[in-house]
Amino acid sequence: MPTDAKRKTRERTNNSGVTRTEKKARVPRRDAAKPGVFLLTTPERRQKMISESAYYKAERRGFQGGDPTLDWLEAEAEIDASLAARA
Repeated sequence: MPTDAKRKTRERTNNSGVTRTEKKARVPRRDAAKPGVFLLTTPERRQKMISESAYYKAERRGFQGGDPTLDWLEAEAEIDASLAARA
C-alpha cells in the first residue's frame, strides 16, 4: 500500500481492482518533549500538577533536607506515567 505522507492519504485497491484514495487515520497529538506521552491536559496544567506533587514531597519530609530538583524530577516522572496510563 503506497502512502503519500505530504497529503496524508493512501491508495487502496479492492478485490475488484478498483483503486481509491483514502485519508489516513488521525493519531492523537503527543508531547514532543516527552515521546509517548499523550496530551490529556494542557502544558500549564501538567506543570501545575508536577509543582504540587513536588511541594507535597517536600512537605512530607518537613521541608528538611532533600533536593528540590530531585523532588521535581520524581514528581514529573510520576505525573507523566499517570497521564500516559490514562491515554
